[in-house]
Amino acid sequence: MLLNLLTSTSVQESTSAGAGGKGGNFPWFWVVLGVLLVFIIISNAMNNKKRRAQMEAEREKRNAIKPGFKVTTIGGILGTVVEVDDEANSFVLQTGTEENPCFLKFDKVAIYNSEDPNAPAQEPENEHSDDLFEQTSEAAEDMSEAEETVDGAEKEPADAEEVKED
Repeated sequence: MLLNLLTSTSVQESTSAGAGGKGGNFPWFWVVLGVLLVFIIISNAMNNKKRRAQMEAEREKRNAIKPGFKVTTIGGILGTVVEVDDEANSFVLQTGTEENPCFLKFDKVAIYNSEDPNAPAQEPENEHSDDLFEQTSEAAEDMSEAEETVDGAEKEPADAEEVKED
């Protein structure tokens, strides 16, 4: 359909060019169309690389699941992994309490987030976040003191200014 539209446009332009019309713009249409096509192909290739890398990272994370891991499923169920079946690509999740446990079997694709209890605790990325909190709280205290000073100061009535101007 697009080809029919383009060919009909080229026929119309060639006839209008022959009749004294302006036929010099048509090659620019193909150039712009080609540039847009190349841009779309390159952007799709870049997105596919990112998507492939992300899928590989998720696959590695799923395959690293072992008994003892804390897992959140895509449905929001929290629990501890008790058994992993790599052949069936599934795992058994224990939820509930110690006295009354509940075991649920999930496909590994259902993992939203996992946490290794044996992994060292991650440090905050920003070391200065505590300093920023302290600076913000100090600034808030300073502002509240300034507001108290302004509220406690004597204010002249508005009429007094008019009297001074006369």
